[in-house]
Amino acid sequence: MTSTQKVIFITVSQNREKLKKIQQIVTKHFNAKVPLLILTPNSTASEYVDQFLWNTPIHSFIPHSISTSISEDLICITHRDNINPNKAKRLLNLTGNPLISPDFNKIYDFDDNSSKNTQNLSQKKIESYRKEKFAIISS
Repeated sequence: MTSTQKVIFITVSQNREKLKKIQQIVTKHFNAKVPLLILTPNSTASEYVDQFLWNTPIHSFIPHSISTSISEDLICITHRDNINPNKAKRLLNLTGNPLISPDFNKIYDFDDNSSKNTQNLSQKKIESYRKEKFAIISS
């Protein structure tokens, strides 16, 4: 990996903070017409994020799709870490593992302080990204 690859760690301590940040990141990318891939840990989580984006904000929605194959949608959700359906260069990682891939120049991840377990997972992800020489930005 090169230092041009960035991981932006967003500190949260509650699930609703995480949901708000997800909505903000997705909206920002959609409005800027910048493709974003959302990686979830499994199909159940993909469905949850899908429903969340269709219902948030209340008076509108963010067009997106769940995809495991080629897609032209700006915002795609997948639970498979070996595909990039919309050829995005930006990733929102909602899994408990780092994603070390040359496909993405910017990765959004969470420094989740909601429990000891999530704090430990976050620290392990930060260490993995550092080891691979990603530029790490705290937000």
